[in-house]
Amino acid sequence: MLGNSLSVELNSSDLDIIETALHTQQKILSVQSEAGAAEAKERLSALTQLLGRLSRQRPAAPAVIDAVSGGDIGAQTSACGGNFITRALFC
Repeated sequence: MLGNSLSVELNSSDLDIIETALHTQQKILSVQSEAGAAEAKERLSALTQLLGRLSRQRPAAPAVIDAVSGGDIGAQTSACGGNFITRALFC
């Protein structure tokens, strides 16, 4: 795969949409693989590796500073796991 590198110009919004779609696909494949679908297990493994590569290659987002405490909002953890932003969106 090292020789099959492809360069594509995407903005941050494009990457957000793609990453969200891939996470949805990951959930679907996870359910299918739990049901015993061998092909789904292979695709889930490949997708998990791809999501890992995307997160490593994505530029770091600038820290969002809380106006009240002056701290990094993204660094705050929540009881339901994840950071403050995750909690605000999903908990």
